[in-house]
Amino acid sequence: MSLLMKELETSSFLRGKYEVKSFRKEEIILNAEDRLDSIIILKSGKLKTYSLSENGAKHLMRIYEAGGLLGDVEVFTDSVVICFVEAMEDGEMYVIKREHFLKWMEHDFNISLYIVRQLAEKLINTGIKMRSAVSYPLKYQVLLYIWKYVSQYKNNCIPKVLIVEELGSNIRSINRILKQLAEEGIIINLSGKIKIEDLNLVLTMMSQYELETGRK
Repeated sequence: MSLLMKELETSSFLRGKYEVKSFRKEEIILNAEDRLDSIIILKSGKLKTYSLSENGAKHLMRIYEAGGLLGDVEVFTDSVVICFVEAMEDGEMYVIKREHFLKWMEHDFNISLYIVRQLAEKLINTGIKMRSAVSYPLKYQVLLYIWKYVSQYKNNCIPKVLIVEELGSNIRSINRILKQLAEEGIIINLSGKIKIEDLNLVLTMMSQYELETGRK
């Protein structure tokens, strides 16, 4: 259980000041440009955030699991929602009104520090993603996402749709890269997903790309 969930469920300060709402798989929780007056803490299930390009392609921003915090940037800056939020599976979420959440942060230093760290982590991950998109070829970007996904979720099977959305590329280009990785013995192509056969080889190939790029 994350610090946020543990503190939320045991806090006398927040008792009676939040709701628990359920959602279903593929339900759109928030739309881009929505106005948000609450913070969301994921209790169970998975949510993904993404943007849409002009041609309707999804660009995956982040996947949230239990304990994940959404809406912090919008509430802190009083701005509209910048991404779509969609349920990847059934689950529940805590919803806390802005005024209660901010007072909670003032009341509990540990929570404030935790949230600042979460924001810093989001900035770092965004920076890494942007650097990868600018500096490295598509094959390296696929390898990087494979490594990040397996490391974070401890799952060596990845839905292909997440790779396409993460990289904002077309399915044909992604399939070409996945075919190459299968031929190299790194993955197995399955129906709608891939299975990672050798994560060490993923790291080795990433290192080679980084060395080659660093020498240029």
